[in-house]
Amino acid sequence: MRHHPKYKDQDYGWFNTLFNEIPEDDQSVAQMKKAMKSVPYEDLCKIPAAVRDAAIKLGPDDSKASHLVHDDLMILWLATLAWRQRNLRECRLGAPETDNLFFAQLPSFIHVAKPKWVEEALEKNPKQCFWQFYFREDETKIGQKVRVILPRRLIPLLEE
Repeated sequence: MRHHPKYKDQDYGWFNTLFNEIPEDDQSVAQMKKAMKSVPYEDLCKIPAAVRDAAIKLGPDDSKASHLVHDDLMILWLATLAWRQRNLRECRLGAPETDNLFFAQLPSFIHVAKPKWVEEALEKNPKQCFWQFYFREDETKIGQKVRVILPRRLIPLLEE
């Protein structure tokens, strides 16, 4: 208000004194409130198994079971990969040239970090295909390319 022509002649010196008297929030209280809204990681990791058991009880012909398998995959996915919401919503499944999630050979001219199980599979068959995801610069928040081999624990549910 001190910059507005109508109020610039007013004395606002009292405001800083008043503002400095306001007590700061206790960090422990803020952390406790945040913890009450969160689920411990150990508990989160138990949810997919419970969802999977419920889907098995329904049987493969029940449409509710397919929704449960979807939920199982999403919870396991987010517990494994910390993707932002937009990347989840806009992820395209299909071809490596145009989509984000695909099953293909590893590109020979591009570096991709390979877990031990991938190295072992490539020793047996250099043309082996793997599930991968790739986000281009314009698809990430920080403007960096991201190319990763999908973690092994996600593959069975994804293929199902």
